[in-house]
Formats: sequence, C-alpha cells, structure tokens
Amino acid sequence: MDDTRRSTRIKWSKRSPTPEEEILSSERGTNSTGLTVLPDELLLEILSYYPPLPHPTSKNNRVNAQAHIERRDRLLALSRTCSNLRRFFRPYIWERIEVCEGMRVGNSVLAFGSKKGDKEFAVELVRQLEIVTIRDATLAQHVKIVNVDISTFSVHSVLLELGRCMALFDNLHTVRIELNLGHRGNNLAALRAFRKYSYPQIRNVIISKWIYPLLDSCPQVRTIRQCGNDRDNAFERTLFSHLRNTPVLEVLDLDLLEDEFEPLVKSCPLLREITIGYSYGIPVEQFSKLDELKHLQSITLRTGEAGALAWAKKHLLSIQNADKQEKTIFASESWRQTAYHLPAPLPDKHNTIASYVERTKL
Repeated sequence: MDDTRRSTRIKWSKRSPTPEEEILSSERGTNSTGLTVLPDELLLEILSYYPPLPHPTSKNNRVNAQAHIERRDRLLALSRTCSNLRRFFRPYIWERIEVCEGMRVGNSVLAFGSKKGDKEFAVELVRQLEIVTIRDATLAQHVKIVNVDISTFSVHSVLLELGRCMALFDNLHTVRIELNLGHRGNNLAALRAFRKYSYPQIRNVIISKWIYPLLDSCPQVRTIRQCGNDRDNAFERTLFSHLRNTPVLEVLDLDLLEDEFEPLVKSCPLLREITIGYSYGIPVEQFSKLDELKHLQSITLRTGEAGALAWAKKHLLSIQNADKQEKTIFASESWRQTAYHLPAPLPDKHNTIASYVERTKL
C-alpha cells in the first residue's frame, strides 16, 4: 500500500502542464518576478530633473563645469542600477569631456600653480579620453562638447592625445580649449597636435591664442571666440592666416586691430556678428570696410572711442538699406552692455537712409 501511494504521488508531481497553464506561463515572461523594464518615456521624465548645461563660453566656466560633474555622477549612479538604465543613461553621461579649473575630481579641486596641480589636469583629461575611446569606444559617438583647461604639464603629449580623440568624435560640435603658456610660449604644440586631422563636424570654437592652429582643421566652423587673459595684439596678427581656412564663419568675437578689417572681409564674407575691441583710439574710417560684409546683423563694440558708435550705426544702416533686416549694436563697458536696435525699415518708397537715420537716433 505504501509503495502504491508513493508511486501515485510521484506520478502526480511529474504530470504534464495543461494547455491553459502553458499559455499563462508564456505570457508571464522572464521578468515576471522582478521590476518591469521602465519605458524610455519614463526615463526621459527622470532625465528632465537633470537638464543639460549651457554650452561653454569665453568667460569663466567653473560653475557650469562643476555642475556637469555633479550631474554626471548622479546619472552614473542611476546607470549602475540595472542594465536598462545603463543602456539609457550612459550616452548622456559622456556628452561632454570637461576638465576645468575649480572642478572637484576625487578628493581634490583642480587648480593651476603647482606641478602636482598641473599634473592633475593632464591625468583627468587623459582618463576621460581613454574611457570614451578605448575602454568603451561606442561612447565616442555621444561626445558633443569638449571643454578643457590644459596645463603646461606634458602639454605636447596631452594635446596630441586630444587631437587624436577629437577626430573620433563624429558628433562633436563645440570645442573650448584654454592653454596659457606665458610670454615664452609658442603654438608649435597645437600645430603638431591638430595639423594631421580634419574636424568638419566642429561648428563652435572657443580658444586661447596658443590654440589658433586648430582653426586650420575646422573648415566648417561657424563661431570663433577667444578665451583666456593672455591676449597679445602682435600675436593675434597670425590669426588671419588661419581664418583663410574658415570660409563659412558667421560669428567672430575677437579684439581686432585697425589694419585687420580688410583681410577679415576677404577671408570671412559670411560674417553675421562681429566684435570690435580696442584699448586705444582707432581711425574710425576703418569701419568703411564693414560695408562689404553683406550679411552683417550685429556689431559688439568694446572700445571707448567716442566716434565708434556713430560709425558702426552708419555702416549697419548702409547694409540694412540693401537687405531690409533688423540690425543691432552692442556697446560693452566694464560693468554693463547696452543694446541699440535698428529696426527693419517699413516698406515705404520714401523711406530713405537719411530719414531712417533721423528716426533711429541712438
């Protein structure tokens, strides 16, 4: 009797599932006992609490750079939760290569002024570049912004590695590189680092004077701004040899010299915005060259020259008479910037330049 019961029990425990049970089992799926996979729409809602930061500017970037590190750390923590979150958040984590003075890296804050501090800049930059090009080369396609301060520590090797990696970033559109080599420096390091590459994907460049050779490799650059406090009028004359390779340039923010308007107009006929800054009086007649910039929309003046504002207005109105577009003059002083708008003229056959100047007095 005992053997019969035992045999019956064994046979019952091994019976085949019914068709209904097979259907229920197949519908349950492989993740039935854990969290369901979050849809991308919900993950986008989570990401909205960590919005992207503004693009780098020619001014101090410490605040934004540190905010980027904090955002990256939070997204990195989320990506370690599960494979689905890793898949979704990793591309956003590595949208930017960011190494700037004032950033906290590990237990220290990046700062120039010592050999140890200068080395930390180089180590952190190379570490980030290695992650997106060697450890996981699929991340290179997600890099859109490079925003770095470069120290003098092993500067040639660091720039060579940066130049190589930038060529791998197919979606890179904005680059800010600040390098201060002092009065005894030269641009040979940048020349060697970038000259064998082409970066047609780059649209916006913010660079210090030692990085000017980068422009030779950016044929599609639209915006050029200068950063750093080591501006040198004599050195800036070399800039225009590089601008010859930027035919589609639209925005130029540099302190131009009085004899640079003519080569500028020839090199960059598509300019829409231009900054003119002088620390000394200038021959206002130089503004006459601006009439040849047929696409010019705004002028930013960083000069105390009394006649500069009137001359800028005169030449913008001359261009406006042909294109009928609104123009703007920004007059920058040490503590404020004033905007003067020149509205587009009304479609009136009697709307002459003279009457329009009278109606739009600054």
